[in-house]
Amino acid sequence: MKVEIIITQKDIEDGVIGCPHQCVVANAIQRVLRRGYSPVVLADVVSIENRKEGRYEFSCRLPAEVKMKIQTFDMGKDIAPFSFTLDIPPSCLAPLFVEPLLAVS
Repeated sequence: MKVEIIITQKDIEDGVIGCPHQCVVANAIQRVLRRGYSPVVLADVVSIENRKEGRYEFSCRLPAEVKMKIQTFDMGKDIAPFSFTLDIPPSCLAPLFVEPLLAVS
């Protein structure tokens, strides 16, 4: 399911340089995920981990422009808020994102 990922100023301020679990993109993706799931962002790939089962549910490549923003942030340089679209399986998404679709079906 295509979801808009919005990186806010707070995500940037709370981001941890070089941390795949708390980078600016991971912070933003976390908001759209179901409880018990967490993103791991490594270079140009994001994986969604099911912490309860201890396994990855999903992985995909990030757009090139997102990779560049992460690299800029990891070099200690300023970045501005931005957004991008990510196709995440509904099973990983918080109910807030999936339930409206079920109501339409």
